[in-house]
Amino acid sequence: MATNSLPREEMPGPPLLEDFDDESQARALVEDYLDHLAANLIGRVASEDRARLKDEAAFHLERLTAHYASQGRPQRAAAEMAIQQYGDPSQIADQITLSLYEGGRASRLFKFFGRANVTAFAIVGFAQFVYVLLLQLRVFAPSGAAYDLPLDPGDMRVLLPWPLPLPQHPLDFFVLYVYPILAPFLIGWLAGRWIPVRPARAVTGAMLVAIIYSFVVGVSVLPQTAGLLLAIFQLAFWLPISAAMAEASLAMNLRRKLRRSYGERHVA
Repeated sequence: MATNSLPREEMPGPPLLEDFDDESQARALVEDYLDHLAANLIGRVASEDRARLKDEAAFHLERLTAHYASQGRPQRAAAEMAIQQYGDPSQIADQITLSLYEGGRASRLFKFFGRANVTAFAIVGFAQFVYVLLLQLRVFAPSGAAYDLPLDPGDMRVLLPWPLPLPQHPLDFFVLYVYPILAPFLIGWLAGRWIPVRPARAVTGAMLVAIIYSFVVGVSVLPQTAGLLLAIFQLAFWLPISAAMAEASLAMNLRRKLRRSYGERHVA
């Protein structure tokens, strides 16, 4: 049985940018750019600094838009050219964050090498030092020579009635398997938390220095091959894992700060 259906009335959608006049379109484009810039700074820059940096960007965009408009271009086209010249908001946010981070502490070491590079090198260097120390303990201690005691077993039993606590080599398992696998994850996690922008680049530079050091030490202690194997393992495993983990740690840290910022805003 046929039924008659009434035509549905179309619901009015949100106004499009083209529905506004030329000046309003230009203003909307600039406001959208500023919102994206501020969003990329959440969790990386304090709220007071974000407001100040947003005002500074608005001032520069207004000057650029006026400059292009004075050449006879429409307001929207002038705003588009101003935004294009100013740069991608995510890249501008990275530059701002890096500038604030590098200039936060006026240290000669930070000024010469860069705060991010020094931080990454400290993390990688400490991990390298711990592993080299453990590796040397495994290779050179305890000695493989037989125990030479001045007393016979009977006399030792009188002096020490309990069995001697001789090591059962748990260090071998830790040095060969546990630490080499966990170290790059820990390096990347710390770098992502302490370096707010491009931590993978800083970790990669520090890891290359550590790999060169491992290679030089490995060649110097031949025929012991532990050092060379460490350099190869660092190049094949530590380097990519630590760099990837640094970026992942940074993303998780920013996401956590973003949720906390929105939570505080809703509570307020």
